[in-house]
Formats: sequence, structure tokens, C-alpha cells
Amino acid sequence: MYEDFYTELKSKNDIMNVAYSLGYNGKKSGNCYQGDCPNHGSSNGVCLVIWPKIQGWKCFHCGAKGDVIDLVMHYKNCDHKTAVGILADRSGISYGDGQTLTAEEIAQKEKDMEEKILVENMLSEATKWYHEQLKDYPEIMDCLLTHYGFSKDIVEELQIGFAPVSNRADNISELAIHLNSIPEFKGKIASTGLFSFSNPSGPYYDYFKGRIVFPYWSNGKVVYQLARATSLTPADKYECYVDKDDNIKIHDGEPEFIKYKKLRHHDPDDEKKKYFSKFIQNDVFMGEDTVRCADVIIIAEGAPDWVSAVDKGFHAISPVTTNFREKDFEKLEKLTRGTKTVYIINDNEDNQAGLKGALRTGKYLTEKGRNVFLVELPRPAGVSKVDLNEYFIDHTTDDLKGLMKNAKSVLEILIDQLPDNFLKAQPYIKEEIEPLMVDMEDGILIHYTGLIAKKCKTTVKVIATDIEAAKLLRKEKEAKKDDVQIDPEIEKGALSLTMDPLVFRKRIDVINRAGVVGERRSIAMYICAIDSRLLPDNFMNPNVLAIKNAGHFGAGKSYCLTMCTQIYPDNAYYMITNGSAKSLYYLQGGLKNKCLIVTEGFQFQENNAADSELVYSIRSLISEGRVSYNTVEKDDNGKLITVDKKLEGPTSFITTTIMENLEPQLEDRLFTIHPDEGIQQTKNIITMTANQRAGTFAGLDDKTIETWRHYHSLLKPVAVVIPFADKIAQHINKNDIVPMSTRRAFKRVLIVIQSVACAYQYQRSKDDQGRLIADHCDYWMALQIVMESFRENMGAPDEKTEARIEFIKGKGKVFPRDIATEYGVSSSSISKWTATNVKNRILTWCDEKGNPFVDDKDLNRAKHSGKACLIIAENYDKKINGLPSPFELTSDPDWDKDGKLLKMYDLKLRKKEKGKQVFDGVNQVFMDDLNTIQDSEPVSSIPETDDEGAGVKVFVGNAGKDKNNFDDPDDVFDGIENDFESAIFKIMNSDNGNGKHLTNVPYICRKGCKYYDRVKDVNTGEIKEFCDMTGKRITIEHTCELVEPKGVKLPEGVLAF
Repeated sequence: MYEDFYTELKSKNDIMNVAYSLGYNGKKSGNCYQGDCPNHGSSNGVCLVIWPKIQGWKCFHCGAKGDVIDLVMHYKNCDHKTAVGILADRSGISYGDGQTLTAEEIAQKEKDMEEKILVENMLSEATKWYHEQLKDYPEIMDCLLTHYGFSKDIVEELQIGFAPVSNRADNISELAIHLNSIPEFKGKIASTGLFSFSNPSGPYYDYFKGRIVFPYWSNGKVVYQLARATSLTPADKYECYVDKDDNIKIHDGEPEFIKYKKLRHHDPDDEKKKYFSKFIQNDVFMGEDTVRCADVIIIAEGAPDWVSAVDKGFHAISPVTTNFREKDFEKLEKLTRGTKTVYIINDNEDNQAGLKGALRTGKYLTEKGRNVFLVELPRPAGVSKVDLNEYFIDHTTDDLKGLMKNAKSVLEILIDQLPDNFLKAQPYIKEEIEPLMVDMEDGILIHYTGLIAKKCKTTVKVIATDIEAAKLLRKEKEAKKDDVQIDPEIEKGALSLTMDPLVFRKRIDVINRAGVVGERRSIAMYICAIDSRLLPDNFMNPNVLAIKNAGHFGAGKSYCLTMCTQIYPDNAYYMITNGSAKSLYYLQGGLKNKCLIVTEGFQFQENNAADSELVYSIRSLISEGRVSYNTVEKDDNGKLITVDKKLEGPTSFITTTIMENLEPQLEDRLFTIHPDEGIQQTKNIITMTANQRAGTFAGLDDKTIETWRHYHSLLKPVAVVIPFADKIAQHINKNDIVPMSTRRAFKRVLIVIQSVACAYQYQRSKDDQGRLIADHCDYWMALQIVMESFRENMGAPDEKTEARIEFIKGKGKVFPRDIATEYGVSSSSISKWTATNVKNRILTWCDEKGNPFVDDKDLNRAKHSGKACLIIAENYDKKINGLPSPFELTSDPDWDKDGKLLKMYDLKLRKKEKGKQVFDGVNQVFMDDLNTIQDSEPVSSIPETDDEGAGVKVFVGNAGKDKNNFDDPDDVFDGIENDFESAIFKIMNSDNGNGKHLTNVPYICRKGCKYYDRVKDVNTGEIKEFCDMTGKRITIEHTCELVEPKGVKLPEGVLAF
């Protein structure tokens, strides 16, 4: 039979009801009942004692004891199976869950139940043994009675005990010896989790040492244990916190003890914990039996708090932490069914962790129909924390009842926090309060509706209308729920992806397979931005990413983005090319947990965005997580009314643009990336395009796309914590100067880590609050994505600049034209780059002998005569501590260079082939297999440069040669056979072509030419281009004088002027 059946059986058969039905004659005496044992008489009729709070019993005459099943066996003199059948019939439960099982299945179910009973019996016996040790440790008993204020009755009833340090010379556990002396337990005690061992057959050593032990009772048996450190706890590495070198941590001169240790639970992947029973799980609450059928219950925070509450006569339960885990909520809801009122009494402390946890639990139970109140314990001035156990030291039961009577409900607390203005309050009402009210009884609903209206200065009718709309929306959502049939193969593939440790890299791989050439860093950033929509909304500190991909026309920005979205379900994003803010407000389904994508965002340019509602709305969505505005509409009667339209997040954002800078306030919120515009990338794209048109590249099949879409639909909104975030911050703060821009950059780094972790939400552990715990592999993947841009935020040069700095260092001093030749870029772009880095004090000007200029006039003359050189500035020493490596965070050799984890999670974002020069000569551009056709004649298409200051290039300085002029074609390139190539080559080196009079300018047209210029029309904003040589505006009617004498036909893409 099922474990669920066994648990349900005992929960539906209250031990007192069963006892009286069996003929028990006991009467109430304090917290227990006392009566006769059916197997023998007694002089005073009080030998069989039943404790309802723990659903357990014991006869102090014959020693029989146990739970409700054992009680039936005791009265009916029957075996376990018969007793279970009696209780099943009594409570109307179908034995075996009403299923037809095979003989093997029945045998396995019964074997599981035997194991569960055995483990619970061993834990119950261990609890009894711990309790008996109190007589030998009076100081511990005194601690329980005076420090904690417990009564002797509650200590006895709950069997609170003490785990002593072994007195044996070999430290072998005395508890283990005791348990092994009991025949039914012998050789099986390793499964309890109570002992440490090298071999599951022994010897055994105590896990709890010198600690007070609090047992968890459930249905009359102990199912779990918690142990509190005391003055007798040994100061060793097993009982104290230790550092990375296994040294005991010291706090205020004393060893830092682990305050509470919980019983370890089963873990099939752990070498030791795999031997623990699978029925040892941290999935029970303290006091489950005490809240059964109670009208009013208390939820306490800690174990002593719960004991004190029960001791004072309250029905109470505790998660033994600040709040319940996400996975515990469903069980909590079941345990509190039938309960009318719940009082949550968490610790009152400076950091308000207790209040936060209480609100979270309270909101959940309120939504489930419970009437929930939060009790705030009074905290004296100068005291940092007060818990319920401490409160009872100086206060009575009536004092607490007074606090409970005056406590505010969860809804009242939320309403008190609302702004006084209804329009400002409405988004919070919809998000935080309305979901808690839709299933509320009418009388209570009217009460809270009135409170909201009064607080926000509006009418009850307005609030009631919103709540009715929320009810209708919930009904519509429930009506739309249907069983969508998913291809089993797709579902299996998607589920396997959720557990794939390389799933992030495989997402990048699949986009490349879809037809996107390279661009792996851009793909990774797009994925992170879309996934960040799943991070929780935080009004004060939004978690979403906002990305801008800026590059030239035709660089593939939007194509790459579109390919990324095809592996996401439609409800993950909303893509537009243009629109208004109003169109977003009226968007069906809203933008909550979606990524807003605006391709070719020309409307975000500074000149276009000054008064743009769309820009304002998107800025607010990114920064505040929500935005609203008022509009006038007609109601059903044709009357004009003011309506508040809202957009609620979290909403991540992506835009593509040709502009380097957008509207300043929006720009400040964006993480900027750039497409690869290099020559090799262009070649690769041309090849891919050719393969697609030729039918030799298939792309992704439908099943692959649907599998990835289903995988992404399985990812849910989740909070993520980064336990090593402080270490990252400490590494950054080692820098003497940390620019202010680092504030926002560091936050973006953390969001990228959280976004990566989202993809692994089925693989990562969670903390007690149900938050995902990011791993170091999440950090390593995020680091690869953001490390270069983060170093730039810290003031380090970008990759391009660093390469050029190394070139200058190697030469000692260089002319600007040397850099242009070396890296194949235009003189104008080098001029801009030089000016920037001289201003940033990275470079400085010097004469041909290496002496820095002290007079600006001398410098200007040297520049004009081409005799000014560049050297590295004397005080330049950019040792930037950017982001730490995983090895620096962990000291784990697997994260060191060539470590297995470092390799395993390598996203392979860097280019496979990265030459020193961006453009390595004419031969790499004019390749026969890349020719296109123009007027039936073969011509070569000319790609754009990767340099932001340049446009279209024809060719650059000699590849591998340190020359400024072209001599013999055979000395420069092999295989220049194309007529066009030869003609251009000869013109550029002829007198007619003025080649001999041009220094290092073997270019044609646009920004690649030294005579090129452009201005922006102040009236129209139009960019107008001019040739300084001819003084003419560049148009299609004019041809460049450099090529006109020979009449060479220019290829497509090179404008004539």
C-alpha cells in the first residue's frame, strides 16, 4: 500500500476517538488522559496514558506503547495488517488506494511500509533514550526548566532529551550500542541518520553530541529530530562552523557553534547519506498532531517557541525556520483545513526577517481562505530580537491572548502599506491584495473593501468592481485550462534538457544550427535577457535585463534575435518594430514575465525620444517594474470616465539599433552589445546564405524547435540567491578606484548570474525560503558573457584597444599610420581612437626621438608634417581587478586553468580564428567563390569593416609587409587574376591615379577615403556626404576621380560620386 494511504489512515483516526470506541475508560488529567489497560487490572485505573498532542500512548504497567495502530492491536489482540484494515473501514479509506496491483507491487509497497515503521520505531526509541539521559545531566534539565521556562509535564510529554558525548575511550556511540541490543533493530541502525560511520555496518559515532534533542512527533511516532547546542557541546569541527581550511571559526573570542543541527536525510547521490532510509526526510513540521481539528492555531518560528506555545495550552505548529518552504505550502494548507483563525508569531528582530517570512506565509493562507493575523511581540529598547519562548519568560498566557486579540490581519497590514492615492495604489491592489480576496466570504469581503476604499480615498464601488473583474479573470483562466497533448518524444526531450548540465551552451549551439553564424556572445546575452523575465519583481530593485544591440545596417542584429525567439514559447516575449505606449497598455495578457522586444528602435534615438510616451513607459518598466497612465474612455452608458491603464512587470527588454547612443536616460539603463562586423564574419555569413539558398543547409526541424519551446515553458518564475556575491564584491573593491558606473554594472553581472541559474532551476538546490541557490558554474558561464564589458565599466580598455596598446609597447613608439596599417583600419578612425586614448591618459604624443611634446604648437606642426609619434603614457598602468575567476572564488583545482569544470562549462564564445589584422589584404576579399553578378559581369561584393569609424573598404596596406606604397603586384599578393582587382591595383599605383602622392590611403569612397566628409542637416536631420577633393556632394551621378581615368566599373556596394 502507499505511504500516502498510511499517513492518511492515521490522520483520520484520532487516537482519543479510537480509544473510546475500543472501550477505553480514561479521564483527562492535565495534558493527557489516564485509564485502565485492557490486558490487566490496576489499583487506581490510571496505568494506560494517552497524549493527544503527539497521538501516542503507553501503559506504565505492562510497557506496551505506540500509535493508534498499535492501540488497536493492543485492544483487539490482532496483527498489524488486521488493525490497519479495522481503521481503514472505520474511516472509509480504500485499503491499497483502490488500485489493482501486481503481486510484486504489493510486496514492494508492504516492504516500504515495514521500513517506514521500523525507522519510526528506532527514532522513537532513540528519543526515549535521549530523554532518559536527563536524569544524569541535571544542568540540562535545569536549562529546560529555567532558561527555556518549560514545565516538567511538557518535557515529559514531548520526550525532550539530551544527547551526551560518549564516555567510551573509543568514542563509539552508546546510543548505537543500546539500539543494536534490541533484536528488531540490530544491524539496521545506520538507516536512522543518527550516526556517522565509515562503514554502514559500524562502528558508529554520534551525530548529535552534547545537544538538547527536540523530537518531531507525527501520528504517535517520532519521524524527525532537531538538536540545540549547549554548554556541554564539544568545540570540534563537527559541532562548529569551520573555514575553508577546516579551522574552527571564532566569534567574540569563542568557538562559533552550529546552533541547531537537523537530522540528516536520505540522499541517493551521497556516499554516506545513501544508507539513510528514504523515510528520513525534512518534510515534516513540528507539532502536526497538535493542530488537528483545531479552530484556532498558532504558527511559531522556532522549536522552543513551539514547545512554549503548546506548554501554555495553545494548538501550534512550526516550520523551525523564519518561514515555510515553497514545497511545504500545500501540506500546510491541508493541515489547516477546518481551521478558522491562524496567528503567525515570528521573531521580532531588527532585520525583520521574521516579519517577511510571516507575511509570505500569511498571504498564502489568506488566499486559501484562512483568517490570518500577524502578532508582533513587544521588543524592549536596546534588544535586537525577541521570540515567543523569550516572551513567555516574563509574560503570561493571558498577555499573549491580549496581543492576539489586537493583532492586525495580513490584509490589514497590506492595506496600511498602500499609497493614499488610488491611482498609485491600484497596481499594488491588483498584484498584492486582490488575489487574496477573490474567494473571500461576502461579509469579510465587504469589510476589507471598505478599508481599501478609505485608505486610498476612493469609493467602495470602484474597489468592488476591480475585485469582480479579478474573480472573472480567474474563472476565465481556470476555464482555459485544458489537457494539451504533447508529443511524448518532445516532452521526454524537454524534460531531459531540464536536467542537462550543458543546457545553456546547447541553447547557443542550437541557434547556430538554426542559421546564425557565430555571434555566440550576442546569443548568450539575448537568452539571458529573455530568461531574466522570470526573476521576481522587485519594485525597489528590479531584476530584469535590458539589452541594446548596436551595429551597422545589415549586420544581422535582428536576424540573430529572431532566431533566438523561435525556441521560446509565444508567451515568453512580445516583439514589435514600432508602436505607441497605448498599444502596450491595451496588450492582451500584459507584459508580466515577458520580454519586450523592439527591433530597429529608431524611436529611441535622442532626437526622436524627447517627448515619447513609449520611451517613458519602457524606462519605467525597466527601472520600476510597472507603469500606469490615465485615459478618458466611455463606459457602457456612454459616459466619459477616467480609466487607469497599467503595465506590470517584471518585463525584460531588448532593442536593436544602428545608433551607438540612444535617449540618455534609457541608454543609462541598457546593457550594450555589438554584432560581429568583421571580414571573416561577413565571409561566413555569405557562405551560410549561399548554402541556405542552395538547399544544402536545412536549419532546425520542427521537432527540435518544439522540444526547446516546451523546455522553456517548463521554466517558471523563481527567486535566485548568489551565496558568493560578497566574494565577488570584495574582489572588485580591491581596486583603488572603482568608477561610479560599476554600481550598475555590478548589478547587471548579478542579474546575468541569476538568469543563467534560471535555466538550471530543476538542477540547483533551494534554500529554506524556496529560493534557487546559484552555483559557481552559473557564475563561470555568466563571467564569460559579461567579463569584457564589465572591465570596460571599471575603466579598463576594450579588447581592441588592449591589442593596439600591446602593439605600441612592442614597438616603443609608432606613427598613427603604423597602427592603421597594422590593423587594417582607416586613418580617420585611428585619429578618433588616438584622441580618445590621449584624453584618457593611456597614450601621449612624442617626437621621432621619443621625447614628449611640451608645447602644443610643436605638437600640431609635427602632426601636420606626419612626424608625431605615439607612446604609452608614463603613468599608465591599468591593472584592473575585474571579476574574479571561479578558481579565485573557490580554490578548487577543477576551476583552475585546464580544470575539468572550467572546460565543461566553457560556452565557447570566442572566435575560433582571430587574426592580428582585421583585414588581411585584398586576396581575402576578392575571392572567386564569393563573386556576385552585375550586368552579366562577375564582381566581388565588399563587406563592411568591423571598425566603428569606417564604412566600406576595398583594400588596406600590404598584408605582412611594412610598406606604404604598392610596388610589384606579385610581391604583394599571389593569385590576383581578376581584371577588376588588377585594374584597381594599377590605378592606385599610377600617376594618373595619384597613388604616388597619397600616403597610406589605398581606399575607394566613403569613410575609408581620406577625402570623405559628412555633415548632419540641422533642419531635417539628414546625413549629407561630401568629397573634399572635388568639393561635391556624394551622389550616384558622380564618380571618384581616383578611378574615373581608367573607367573601371565599381562593384555593387561602392557608391560612385
